Amino acid sequence: MKRIFIWISLFIFCITSVAGQIPVGYYDAATGLSGENLRSALKTIIKTGHVKLSYSNVWNAYVKTDVRSVPDTTIVWDMYTDIPGGTPITTL
Repeated sequence: MKRIFIWISLFIFCITSVAGQIPVGYYDAATGLSGENLRSALKTIIKTGHVKLSYSNVWNAYVKTDVRSVPDTTIVWDMYTDIPGGTPITTL
């Protein structure tokens, strides 16, 4: 049993360490910069491919990102008003 746990742990570690890496060249545009030029380059890097959601879309995002399954129902977890161990706030 211990050997299986070690192999599973090693497998998960390998997968997450490969998937969680910064893409090659991601920070190339900021290399060697400082001050305002560095700030501007980093802003451009993080905004590339970014999708801005308006406040009216927050509920739609909750349904995709915070869905939790519980026996006999599905809930949208609101971490800011949820009472741990209490009744789910919103059901679908």
